[in-house]
Amino acid sequence: MLGLPFRSLPQDIPEDSEPGETPLETARRLAAAKAVAARDSLSGRRLAGDELILGADTVVVLDGRLYGKPRDRTEARAVIKALAGREHEVISAIAVCSPRFAGLHREHDRTTVRFRAMTPAEIEWYLDTEEWADAAGGYKAQGRGAWFVDTIHGSFYSVMGLPIHCLYSILRRVSFRF
Repeated sequence: MLGLPFRSLPQDIPEDSEPGETPLETARRLAAAKAVAARDSLSGRRLAGDELILGADTVVVLDGRLYGKPRDRTEARAVIKALAGREHEVISAIAVCSPRFAGLHREHDRTTVRFRAMTPAEIEWYLDTEEWADAAGGYKAQGRGAWFVDTIHGSFYSVMGLPIHCLYSILRRVSFRF
């Protein structure tokens, strides 16, 4: 969408929170771990000076409880049922590394989403789409989950899982040339 060439390097990072960790700390830690693991997976391949590695993570928070990706349909049903008719927070974090700069540059965003009330039949219909399978909070606002999103206060792209404005902020900070 942004016109930047990219390739995906999925990493097998456990997406659990650590004891005592806030949802924001979890998202930031996981984004950094994904970026570092992707960098390390290149096994000695030197990156070109303009190449970047981006790690991202998104969590959903309702009543102080963190919801990541549901493990199965039963868990997805419980999460969607809990979100239905209510407001929740989506936290998306990114971490970027590159040979052009030392360390990681990190940003995060918080967005508030309100779901419409959902009938049991609507929940089952949505579960049948299987969009919940790889989505924090068990839904994708950029997919069929959009039917149930009533309002978004903040960045739609953060709800999708990649806060573009945060990425842009990092790219400006490291003098990335578009």
